[in-house]
Amino acid sequence: MSLWQTPPLGASPSVQADVFISPVNLTANGPPHLGHIGGPYLRMDVLARHLKRLGHFVTSALTTDQFENHIEAQALKAGVERAEFARGNDAKIRKGLTALGIIYDVFPNTGDLHVSAMFSNTAQVLTRSLDSKQSYDINEEQLPVDDFFSRTASIEDRFCIGGWFGANCPSCGADAGSYFCEQCGAHFSPSEAASPLSRRGTIAEWLPSRSAFLKDGLDKKLRSLWTDMAIQPCYRQIAEAYLDKNGSKMRLTIPSTYGIGWDNVQFLDRQALFSYSSLLYAHSLFC
Repeated sequence: MSLWQTPPLGASPSVQADVFISPVNLTANGPPHLGHIGGPYLRMDVLARHLKRLGHFVTSALTTDQFENHIEAQALKAGVERAEFARGNDAKIRKGLTALGIIYDVFPNTGDLHVSAMFSNTAQVLTRSLDSKQSYDINEEQLPVDDFFSRTASIEDRFCIGGWFGANCPSCGADAGSYFCEQCGAHFSPSEAASPLSRRGTIAEWLPSRSAFLKDGLDKKLRSLWTDMAIQPCYRQIAEAYLDKNGSKMRLTIPSTYGIGWDNVQFLDRQALFSYSSLLYAHSLFC
């Protein structure tokens, strides 16, 4: 029996399924807010409770992302060391979810050294699998460099990306940053954005970097899957606009001195798993 065709509440399922539920992980750059709760976390908690009530065997799991450079940006503003800042927000996230009765069976703290080592091993298994299947391309792009650090600093730190990057969305023109627009949902590269700026200094130049991008050729399959899942049109349009422009190519790495590294001789700098794709998937595998 498909889990999409569950019987009415209170009825026993004809087949008891093992169900694993893991919402998108939260970045440990602040406490959870109502947008988080009203989005994936309450909905997934309702789903978990519903399936448990039906008699299915449900395990729920979550982690926080303590590797994203938005943490560094916020920690600098707060005058707190990055790891300490992330650990503090991890505790606030747990407290906030628990206060609303959203409890996870598995919630490892990736800021713990032992857990972090295990998580890194899981991520390396993922990258080796992608390496063995040649599932990605190495694409060169121009990235902004600002004047916050001296020219003797590592290029990975000097790149103005992620939490340091601001711009106007190339799709709708709204204020945006990092790689996403929160107004229209568009995903873009820094070089595509209009009116780029640094949130910690002034952009001085643009230099080349090479990152990994997933290549799966699943454009048609994705569109068919979205139809089967009855994805709401407002969300589907965002994803389809991206496919129309880029195909199913998806960023897997960014240049960074922090986070889980990915070695490849074709890279020009140290590349780390991208929080919103490969690192997110590694979190799910780890849970």
